[in-house]
Amino acid sequence: MHFGPTIDLSRVATVYLEVTNRCNLGCESCPRTHFHEDASAHDMPVHRVQMLLGQVPRGIRTVLHGLGEPLCHPDILGIIRLAKAHDHTTVFNTNAMLLDERNAVALIDAGHDDLRISIETPDPGLFVQLRPKGEHARIVDNVRRLLELRTQAGSKLPRVSMWMTAFRSYIHQLPELIRLAADIGADEVYLQRMVSFGAGTALMKESIFNDDDARISAILEESRNLASELGVHLDASGGEAPTTLTIEGTSADDDSSEQPWQECYRPFTTIYVRADGTMLPCCVAPFSSGDRIDDFILGNAYEAPLEDIWQGERYRSFRRAFHSREPWECCERCGSDWSL
Repeated sequence: MHFGPTIDLSRVATVYLEVTNRCNLGCESCPRTHFHEDASAHDMPVHRVQMLLGQVPRGIRTVLHGLGEPLCHPDILGIIRLAKAHDHTTVFNTNAMLLDERNAVALIDAGHDDLRISIETPDPGLFVQLRPKGEHARIVDNVRRLLELRTQAGSKLPRVSMWMTAFRSYIHQLPELIRLAADIGADEVYLQRMVSFGAGTALMKESIFNDDDARISAILEESRNLASELGVHLDASGGEAPTTLTIEGTSADDDSSEQPWQECYRPFTTIYVRADGTMLPCCVAPFSSGDRIDDFILGNAYEAPLEDIWQGERYRSFRRAFHSREPWECCERCGSDWSL
């Protein structure tokens, strides 16, 4: 990216709205569990959503999650309908515990585009260790029923993907997750980047980024072949399918830039608004910053127009640092410890 420190709001391609910071689980790999569980609970008011959507371009992508569970919001369907009225593609990750038949039908009827199921593992025993409050069988049943209802409605939406984070200790379960996805009729399995923040399971020793381990290579190759055989799309963070040793979109023998974070597009195309209105640099920042996330607030979208914040001195300072050898801490490990 070679944009300057200021950039027109019309270039925004994705807006993240953390519609709630409440969650019904306490996952070991989530910074909310370790740093923010006692934070004040906020649901983004619908009138705030309407105000924010009116300030960004039409026809872009709206991602309706942050560190909370979107289905905890009392009017998530109304928010989806608002976004669709702006011709936005709607996306969110969910743990699917609240994905009952009523919510499934409503999501289908609303034309929600992309439903990402954060299931993490096909193994119920491991699942309960990673997500002690979760119920693996309930999640699988909920997703299976949504897919049955989607078929009955003659719809292809929402597109359903099953998400797993790339942890070294259970990457070997990826083929079994692909089999589970095929069994229930999901469209995709997605291998998400592991962002280390030094607590719970999110530790650097679990990273497989830029790893030349032959065992991991074999698992990924088996997974690619199995997904092709079963008709399940397989994708991974970093913009490429997981067909190389690194699965994160960078091959092991690439020459890395001295400032790999500068290849990121998010400072120039992505807006991230938390449930309390505060804005962060991107969706990775809540993970990469750990307990220091409030140090990287760019402004409050409830208190000032998005354009003023986007073009303001705080954002310009962030972008200037991004273009230097000393980026903000939330950016400095991107592209070196995990994929962009």
